[in-house]
Amino acid sequence: MSQRSMSANRLALAAPAALTAVLGAIGLSSRQLWQDELATWWATALPGTDLTRLISQHDLTLAPYYALMHGWVTITGTSPVALRLPSLLAMVLAAALVTALGRRLLGVTGGVAGGLLFAVIPAISRYAQEARPYALVLAAAALSTLLLLRVLDRPTALRWADYGFALAVTVSLHLVAALLLLAHAAWVWQRRRGGRAPAAWLATTAIALVPGVALTLDSFDQREQVSWIDTTWLSALMLLSDLTASIPVAIGLILLAALGTARGWREHRDTLFPLLIWAAAPPLLLLAVSPLADLVVPRYLLFTLPAWALLAASGVASLLLHTSLPVGTSPLPSPQHADAAGPLPTAESSAAAKPLPRFAAKRGHFAARSHALLQNVTGWRAGGLVLVVLVVLVVGLPGVVDQVGVRRDPSWAPDFRGAAVVIGERALPGDGLAYADASWRERLGTTYHLPATARWLPDPFAEVSAAERGDYAVAECPAPRTCLPDEIRRLWFVTTTIGGDPFAGLPSGKAAVLREEFTIASTMEFTELRLLLLMRSTNPS
Repeated sequence: MSQRSMSANRLALAAPAALTAVLGAIGLSSRQLWQDELATWWATALPGTDLTRLISQHDLTLAPYYALMHGWVTITGTSPVALRLPSLLAMVLAAALVTALGRRLLGVTGGVAGGLLFAVIPAISRYAQEARPYALVLAAAALSTLLLLRVLDRPTALRWADYGFALAVTVSLHLVAALLLLAHAAWVWQRRRGGRAPAAWLATTAIALVPGVALTLDSFDQREQVSWIDTTWLSALMLLSDLTASIPVAIGLILLAALGTARGWREHRDTLFPLLIWAAAPPLLLLAVSPLADLVVPRYLLFTLPAWALLAASGVASLLLHTSLPVGTSPLPSPQHADAAGPLPTAESSAAAKPLPRFAAKRGHFAARSHALLQNVTGWRAGGLVLVVLVVLVVGLPGVVDQVGVRRDPSWAPDFRGAAVVIGERALPGDGLAYADASWRERLGTTYHLPATARWLPDPFAEVSAAERGDYAVAECPAPRTCLPDEIRRLWFVTTTIGGDPFAGLPSGKAAVLREEFTIASTMEFTELRLLLLMRSTNPS
């Protein structure tokens, strides 16, 4: 391969990670932190002892992520960009890993196509901009898969250790990602060598599962935290579109995956079968057990998106193979040695060609044939690059509306940022800040967005702080009238009750003191939120 051709290939292989970085950086701080991200902020900004107290009662399964983010925010702070940057970096890494997986399995064309298709999925941008562990889980899943294929090529103790560590990180970040092992088992079975690979894999996997399983068992008492999940038939049917955050992109991926599978199954099922298991088995299994334990949440299955992108890339590669390569193509070098490959082998050189590995030798390796198209840089530019870009545009452009949508605040999300800005601008000495709901969403949402000049506002009905309780929510005073300080003359009141009596639904004692001792001076409406300024109308008794 010429130096020019190698440089073109390297540039093309870097494109998916670069595109993911650009798309993920656009609007990184435009969307407000939503409820789960507020939990990340609160937990990771706590001192170590308070964080330990919190995870002993809530979100123990998120302890590895919270520990990582606790160290991160100590250095970077807790701005939206700082909180979301680890997810963006993880997703950029994931794009590079998906490209590397595609290159290994489908050749350079397949790698670039798979990486670009991965990058334009709206959910990739969405979770690159979320301060939760899902992007890290996805990246760890892709890394562990790549390391598995690497160790199956040449098993060594060090390579098994690398794979085991990556797998342990994956499962510790989210136990549902352990379903990736179904696809890994398929690859191991295909590459078995006298029983040694399966035995080594089983031993490595058993050790790697210990931290994640132990964490899950320890958090069994916190299982009510997933009690909100209720999968319906409609949500099950829409699972892939919810997973990708775009109906047209989901349709495009399905059509390309079906094309690649239909055209390539007979000759390349060793490549396609594990990818199909990776893509389809986790959601199908979760749906099957949902009547007993419902965990069917699209973001929990984000780690399957690399498989969908690679299956779709197989459709792109099959288009190239059927339009650009003669039927009687000579044997080609394996993808493991693709970088060192020379020009397409001739009939005279075939006999001297290095034999394909067992994994690739059965029917002529899909990756090797696809990679052959790229040995000539002119062919890459004229054929492969143009077709890959066109297909990615056809799949990605219909999802532009969804790309915009994932960067906006959802219609159901209260505008805490808007309310906090008003409070910060108009707060005076002697003011207080109270909330209708005793739960944590209103308090954390408003507190996070308050400017530093308004963080001093007292919360008169909070008796025990959330940090002291090891919780996200405060404990409110059981006798509100006695807890309300005499010096508070104005009270900012935040409620997500829209329309009607703003004090409806409050505990009777809290509602009574607000009605009897305050009058409503002004009401400001925000999305799914009302901000009231209450003026004290009676002298404290």
